[in-house]
Amino acid sequence: RKLLVLLPMWCSFLLGTTLGAYLYTEMGVEALLVPSGFTFTIGAMYTLFRQTLKGFLKEIERERLNKDMHRMQSTLERAQGLLREFNQVRKSRRQCAADVANGGGAD
Repeated sequence: RKLLVLLPMWCSFLLGTTLGAYLYTEMGVEALLVPSGFTFTIGAMYTLFRQTLKGFLKEIERERLNKDMHRMQSTLERAQGLLREFNQVRKSRRQCAADVANGGGAD
């Protein structure tokens, strides 16, 4: 599980250092504008679309919870039906046993 986090981080670090070294040979100190510009762009986009993204993710979570609730409700209804059926069978068996004990079943 740690590998799922550490491997992309390591790959990103390796790519960033390689790209940074190449850009430094091409652009000099101005190469620092590339990662800072990228970070600024991503940060600005996040700030602008945060509410939209938040609403979208909440809707996805709401749909998932509704689906889980419907599934749970159908499971509970099925369990209630099975319990009712079990109780009816148990009552009829008790009634048959009582009939046999009282001599009602020996006709």
